[in-house]
Amino acid sequence: MTDELTPSPGAGGVEGGLARTAAAGAVWSIAQNLLTRVTAFVTVLILARLLSPADFGIVTIAATLIPILQVLADLGITMYVLQHPAPTKLIYHTYFWVSSSIALVGGGVLFFAAPLVAQLFGEPSAGPVMQGLAPTALLVTLGAVPQTILRRGLRFQAIAVQGAIAAVVSQAVAVTAAFAGLGVWSLVLQTLTLQFLATLLAWVVARYRPSFQFSGAELKQMVRFGGNYVVSTGIQTAAQLLINFIITSVLGVAALGYLNIVQRLIRVVTDVVLSAVLQVSTVAFAMIRDSAERLRSGYLRSFSTLYTLLVPVMVFIAASATHLVPFMYGNQWGPSIAPGEVLAVTAIFFIDSLDHALYAGIGRPVLWTRYALYSSVVLVAATWIGSYGGLLGVVWAGLVGEGIVTFIRWSVTSGQIRASRWALAGAFARVGVPGAMAAGAGYLVAWLTAGLPDLVGVILVWIAVVAVYLPIFRFTARSTWLELEGLLRHGMRRIFRRGAATPS
Repeated sequence: MTDELTPSPGAGGVEGGLARTAAAGAVWSIAQNLLTRVTAFVTVLILARLLSPADFGIVTIAATLIPILQVLADLGITMYVLQHPAPTKLIYHTYFWVSSSIALVGGGVLFFAAPLVAQLFGEPSAGPVMQGLAPTALLVTLGAVPQTILRRGLRFQAIAVQGAIAAVVSQAVAVTAAFAGLGVWSLVLQTLTLQFLATLLAWVVARYRPSFQFSGAELKQMVRFGGNYVVSTGIQTAAQLLINFIITSVLGVAALGYLNIVQRLIRVVTDVVLSAVLQVSTVAFAMIRDSAERLRSGYLRSFSTLYTLLVPVMVFIAASATHLVPFMYGNQWGPSIAPGEVLAVTAIFFIDSLDHALYAGIGRPVLWTRYALYSSVVLVAATWIGSYGGLLGVVWAGLVGEGIVTFIRWSVTSGQIRASRWALAGAFARVGVPGAMAAGAGYLVAWLTAGLPDLVGVILVWIAVVAVYLPIFRFTARSTWLELEGLLRHGMRRIFRRGAATPS
């Protein structure tokens, strides 16, 4: 379980082989995310008509503490293993027993503390829901080791297939439960089913079997590296907890539901690409971290690709929100329209997964901890200030906060890849300029189609955004366009000709 998990770059050379392998892995991950997010999108459309904004708000509150438990159980060991040059079986066994034990104890504590936490939020009905979600942390943790083994081996085809199966089945369970009148519990059953199947399939595919082996020395090394990620994720999760608390205290639980429903829409898009990048890039950056030139080139290419894919879609969501939200969720979700426009723009600045992967890959987790602290302070303060202006005040303050956080993150990242901040700003501008022009066209079409059926408006706005964005982008960022086109073509060839994304 050492050499076989360190993939060779392939016959096309070290850098070219790794780039092609990473591209194929990203294609598989994106394909899986497209399938699961599209089906999740349909599921939310149905649930939004069967459940109330308060139901979504209650689940949002109940689910806030789960990530904290997962972080404490993981101890940052996943990142340690992913960037390790040759993890041994002893490392994996130690990882399994430590994380599983912490998750089991933590899940029990959360179960009994749930009513008290719900009272703090002023929403007692969230207590039983929180208890129902408590097993989620243990399920995720039990699947952590086999999932890490698959990622280390760049076996993204297997990860994609099992993820798609778990997502589709869990969404079917949620819809069935909602039609059966289970209300908010349909969302709980969806989460539990998803994590159970994902964990079960990971064990089957990875063929990992834990042994009663444990090393205190190995654990010390893991915690020394991963402790920063425990702290950083804990900070970010606590910040989200405070943000939810501020919103519910000032604006009520329904307001949190209005924000949550549109955030789910945005996550459908961002998760498609960002989760794929995080899975692939952490291992890839670890392989090239000793070469400053390759690291800089790899990061900038990934940076440009991310914004290339996400900017036009976020522009479309913002411009079409007046049609898109009523069409998808129904007229009762009208208060989500204006916040959704701002959140879509904010999501562009919130693309920090690539930096997360970079700091992990180069073995500098302390940088991520500092970033988590700075960003959390800024965003909590922004929410507190903005909450007195209602939902729009919250999202506009969040947009300003994300702009500040992005400047901080770019400053740190540019130093790590030995590039100027202008290099990142230039890469962003090459996508931002066509994005801004596409936004103008999209909003114009949305205004002209105000009296038409929502579906017609959505389609026409999308056509306008794409028609303006693509030709301008090909002019402003031609090299990125050609590279993305070539990598995607190569990735698809590997998938359909070989039936696998892993190198020989």
